[in-house]
Amino acid sequence: MKNVLLLHPPLLFYKVRIYNSLHRELAKRGYTLYVWATHIQEGSDPALFQYINRPMTAKNLIAITRQYKISIFINIMSKTTTTLLFYCFSILYAKITNINNIYYGHGLDLSMRNNFLKKWLQNAFHLAFDRILLYSEEQCKYLWRMHAKKIFIAQNTLILNGYTRFDGTSIKDIKNKYGICEDSLVLFSGRISKRKNFHLLLEIFQSDFAGSAEVGFVVVGPGLPERYESVIGKYNNFHYLGPVYDVEKMNEIFHMSDLFCVPGSLGLGIVEAMYWGLPVLTLDALHGPEAMYLRNGHNGFILKNIDEIAKMISYLFENRKLLNFLGENARATIESEAGIEKMFGGFYQVLASLQ
Repeated sequence: MKNVLLLHPPLLFYKVRIYNSLHRELAKRGYTLYVWATHIQEGSDPALFQYINRPMTAKNLIAITRQYKISIFINIMSKTTTTLLFYCFSILYAKITNINNIYYGHGLDLSMRNNFLKKWLQNAFHLAFDRILLYSEEQCKYLWRMHAKKIFIAQNTLILNGYTRFDGTSIKDIKNKYGICEDSLVLFSGRISKRKNFHLLLEIFQSDFAGSAEVGFVVVGPGLPERYESVIGKYNNFHYLGPVYDVEKMNEIFHMSDLFCVPGSLGLGIVEAMYWGLPVLTLDALHGPEAMYLRNGHNGFILKNIDEIAKMISYLFENRKLLNFLGENARATIESEAGIEKMFGGFYQVLASLQ
C-alpha cells in the first residue's frame, strides 16, 4: 500500500462525504488516504478516512510523514487557509525527501486571471510540483504550456446519489413548512461573498419583485451582511433561511424552487441546482470551474446585466414550457457529466502516473 497525505485545511462538510468515498476507492487500488485538516466543519458525516487533526507546522509535517510513511502529498492548501511559510516548507520538504508532490486546485485563483504578474508568479510556483490536478479543462488555458504534460483533471462536483427525491411530496406542504406562499421561487444558495454579487440579486428583487404575491426569492448561505437584514425584513416574499448544512433540508429547498440565480461567480451550488432541474441565471463574470456545466440557452442563461436577469426571470415564469425544457436539460447535464466517478478518475490517473 502507498500512503497518500492530503493537506486540506479546513474540511467542509461536503468534502468529508467525498473523501469518505475516495478513500474506499483508493484502497481498492493500493493506496491509503490520510487527510490532514485543521478542523472538520460541524455537522459533517463521520470521517471514515484516516483523519489527522494537528496544527499545520513544519515539525508536525515531518513527524506525520515519518509516522505514516507518506510517499505522496496532495496539496490543496492556499494562502487563505495556511501560512505562506508553511506552504513553501511543505514543497521544499517534499523535494528534499523525494516525496511526490501534487498540486490540487484551481491552478490560478480567480483574482489572478487578469493580472499578468500574479499569473506569472503562480505559474512559476507550479514548477515546484511533480503533478498538477485541476478542477476543469478550462483552467488549463491559464497555465504555461510547459506544465501540460503534468496536468490532470478531476472535475469538481458533489456526491449526489444520496439526495432524496420528493416525487410524491407536495411542494405546497414544503413551502408551508418554511412559511412561503409565492407560486414561483428564485433561489440563491452559497456563501454570501463579494464575488457572488449578492447585492445585485437584492437590486433585482427590489426593482422588479419587491412585495410580489407571485414571485419569491429564497436565499440560503452564511455571511449575510447586517446592513441587508433590515432591508430584506421589509418584504414578505424575500426569505433568508440562513446557512443550511442538513442534506434533507437542502433537498426540500431545491425541490420547492424554480430558478437558480447567482449574479456573480458560480460555484458548486450550480451542481445541486441543476441536479434538481433548476435552470441557472448568471452574469458574464469570473466564474469558478463549475461554470463548465452551464450552456447558455440550453440549461440556463449568461446575461449581460441585472436588467436582463430581471426580464428573464419574469419571462421564464410566464413561459413554463421553456422553463421546464431548460430544467430537464440541466438535470441531464449533471447526470451525464458530473458524476463523482469523473472526479475520482482524475485522482486515479494522476497517482498512476507517479508509478
